[in-house]
Amino acid sequence: AGRMDIIAFLEEDRIFSFGPVLVQGPSPDASTADAAKFRITNPKAIPCDVKLNIKPRGSGGGIGKDGLALPFELSTQELHIPPHEYRYVKVRFRPPGLSSYAAVFEATVPEGK
Repeated sequence: AGRMDIIAFLEEDRIFSFGPVLVQGPSPDASTADAAKFRITNPKAIPCDVKLNIKPRGSGGGIGKDGLALPFELSTQELHIPPHEYRYVKVRFRPPGLSSYAAVFEATVPEGK
């Protein structure tokens, strides 16, 4: 039997869940990590630059609730999106151990430009 992925976005709670993930330990090949693609859209008639960031949920300062660094990686920190177009960003989840992890994914347009 294969592995069943349970990936979900809860609209009311604004939470994305990777679901249960097997701990695979450190791997030099990041392509084996679970990843989610997020579509970032520019609905305006002018191009925009977007800064991307993952922050701990609450007041952890980059540290998870067990004192470990958050196991989330962004494929890029910045995007340039032309008018009425979109770009994808990948968020990889590579947990170092059995624990519960939570973070906030932010996509911001500096100075509204």
